[in-house]
Amino acid sequence: MPDTDPPDPTSDPTSEPTPEPETTPATEPTPVDTPPDLGKRQEDRARRFVRICAAVLLVALGLGSCVMYSFIPSIDRDPVTVRAALSRLAGDLSIPEGFEPMRAVSINPFLIVPGESVVFEGPGGSALVASLYKGAQEPPQNATLELADERTETIAYMGEDRPVRIGTIPNPPIESEAVRAATTWIRTSEGVLQVTLSQPESEFDEAAALATLKTIGR
Repeated sequence: MPDTDPPDPTSDPTSEPTPEPETTPATEPTPVDTPPDLGKRQEDRARRFVRICAAVLLVALGLGSCVMYSFIPSIDRDPVTVRAALSRLAGDLSIPEGFEPMRAVSINPFLIVPGESVVFEGPGGSALVASLYKGAQEPPQNATLELADERTETIAYMGEDRPVRIGTIPNPPIESEAVRAATTWIRTSEGVLQVTLSQPESEFDEAAALATLKTIGR
């Protein structure tokens, strides 16, 4: 028998056509949850951040300049002004004979810096110094005068006994003679007032020094 090919079902007119496989229609990509103007918002935030940093820097520079400027002391050498400043700080403080007003210094206080100081100078390098430490409860440590051969007396101020330290100043500016000093401090409504009287040993009179310091605030 002659070889025959098997019948082709597709060529059979009576056979049903093979159905096409179903295809899923293409869908649009799911949008990201972030807003469409995210890039613009990030850019705005970056600009605001830069502006804030610039403003902070300008303020810091301005404050720094003000602080530096505030530490420049104001010095007045007018005798009338110096006497008025001493009277305002220490009341009718008795000035030893021969002492003259030299300067009144004012500076914005910061920790160890007195708000105001008044200096009177006398013979042989003598000095009377009144310093107000505004807002302080006691003199700062570095303002405590170092004394050798120290002893303590007391004076009365506003019904309170205040110690007066009396002694010799080490390494005095006057190399030819030792310098003696009497120093005390009191609390005022503005802070702490420290008064120091220093004189060459040949000029120093302890009783007179105590008498001077007793007149603080009167």
